[in-house]
Amino acid sequence: MSGMVTSIKKAAPTIVVTWILSLVTTLAVVYVAPNVLPLQTTHISDSAVTAEKVAESAIITAKLADGSVTSAKIQDGTLTAVDLADGSIITIKVADGAVTTSKLADAAVTTDKLADDAVTSEKILDSAVVTAKLADGSVTSAKIQDGTLTAVDLADGSIITINIADGAVTTDKIADGAVTSEKIADSAIVTSKLADGSVTAAKIENGTLRTESTFIIWRDDTTYYAKNGSTGEIQYFGTNATTVINDAISSIPTGGLVFLCDATYNIDGTINVVEKLNINIIGQSWETKLNLTENSNTDMMYIENSNYTTIKSIYFQGNRDSQTSGKGIVVYNSERILIERCLFYEISQSAIHIYGTYPMSSLQPWITRNWIEKIGNSTSDYGIWIGDYASDAHIVDNDVGRVTGSALYVTSSGFLIKANTLWDSNYGLNVYSVTSGVITGNIMDNNGLDGINIDSCKNLLITSNTAKLNSNNLWNAS
Repeated sequence: MSGMVTSIKKAAPTIVVTWILSLVTTLAVVYVAPNVLPLQTTHISDSAVTAEKVAESAIITAKLADGSVTSAKIQDGTLTAVDLADGSIITIKVADGAVTTSKLADAAVTTDKLADDAVTSEKILDSAVVTAKLADGSVTSAKIQDGTLTAVDLADGSIITINIADGAVTTDKIADGAVTSEKIADSAIVTSKLADGSVTAAKIENGTLRTESTFIIWRDDTTYYAKNGSTGEIQYFGTNATTVINDAISSIPTGGLVFLCDATYNIDGTINVVEKLNINIIGQSWETKLNLTENSNTDMMYIENSNYTTIKSIYFQGNRDSQTSGKGIVVYNSERILIERCLFYEISQSAIHIYGTYPMSSLQPWITRNWIEKIGNSTSDYGIWIGDYASDAHIVDNDVGRVTGSALYVTSSGFLIKANTLWDSNYGLNVYSVTSGVITGNIMDNNGLDGINIDSCKNLLITSNTAKLNSNNLWNAS
C-alpha cells in the first residue's frame, strides 16, 4: 500500500507538467498559429464561412474570383453609372428589352452607340423626336410622308428655285396676290404667258415703244386719245374717232404700230393707210370695235400702195341695214398684206376686197383666222374677194357664212385655199378664170348653190374637201 502511494507521489509532477504543456499548446494554436500559419482552404469545412463570419468590407476586388459575380449576386438597382467601366456594356450583356427609359441618362444615346437599324419605329416614343434631336441634313425627301408638309411648316424664303420641279407651280398652288414683282425673274414673262388683251395702254411705259411716231389709242367717255409711244405725249385727241386714228396713222412715215385699246370707236369715214410701209394696226381683242355709224355709206378701211401692212384683232361692225354701200377692208396695189383674227359683221358690201391694176399688184395677201358673217346686200357682194392682180393669195382657216353672194370669190391664180368653213351663202367657193391653185381641206356647209363652183379654170388641185347640205353639188366645173 505504501509502495503504491510512493509511486503516485513520484508521478504527480510529471502529470502536472504534461497538463500545463497541453494548455500552452492549445493557446498557441488558437492565438498564435493563425498569425504565424494562415488557414488554408482545406482547413475550412464546406459552408463553414457564413455571412456572420465575414467582416464588413472584408471582400475586396482581389478576393473575388474571375466570373464569380453573376446576375443573381447583384442586388436590383445596385449598379450606377460610376460602377460601369467605359465600354463595358456590349450587346450580348444586355437582355432583350432591358434598356428602358428610366435606365438611360439624358443625352446618353449618341449616334456611335446605336447599331445600324437598331432604332425601329416601335422603339421611339410618340413625339420624342424634336428638332434638336435631328442632325443637320438628316431629313431627306424619302423620310417625309407624301402630303405631310403644310404652309406653316415652311420657313419664310425656304423655297428656292432649285427645290421646285419644272412645271410644279400651277395656278391652284399660287395664293391670290402672292406673285409680286420681286418674285418674277427678269425676262421670265414671255409672250406665251400673256393672256390675250392683258397689255393695256396703262401697262405700257412711256418711251417703251421705240418705233418713231408709234401710237396707242384709247377712248375715255366720248373722247378719243392718241399717245405718242416714243415721247409719251398725247399728240391727238377729240370726239371724232376717224380723225384721231387717221391723224396718228398719217404721222407715221415708215414702220410703226397703231395699237387700239378695247373700246367702241364710232367712225363716220374711212380709216386710210396710203403710201406707207410696214404699218401695223392692231386691236387689243375683239372688244376693239370699229363701228360704222348710221348712213356713213363708206368703206371702213382702205389700204393703198402700202406694202407689209398688218391688220389684226379688230371687230369691224358695218351696220349694213343703215348703210347703202361700204366694204370692210379694201386693199389696192399693196403687197404682202396680213389680215388676221378679225371679226367682220353686217358689212353692206364685201367684207374683204383685195385687188390691183397692172403694172402694180396686191401680191401674196394672207387672210387667216377671221370670222366673217352677215355680209352683203346682193349676189355681187362677197365675204372675201380676191380680185385681179392679187396672185399667190393664202386664204387659210377662216369661218365665212351668211353671205348674199359667194362666201369666197377668187379671180387671181396661184392661191392656197385651205381649212376654211364656208357656209349658208349663195356659193361656198366661187373660182373664175384662174390658171393654178390649191383647194384643200375646206368644209362647204348648207350653201344655196354649189359648195365649190369652178368656171373657166385649169391646173387646179382640189382635194379632201367636205360638203354638207349644199343645194347642188360639192363642186361644179365648167
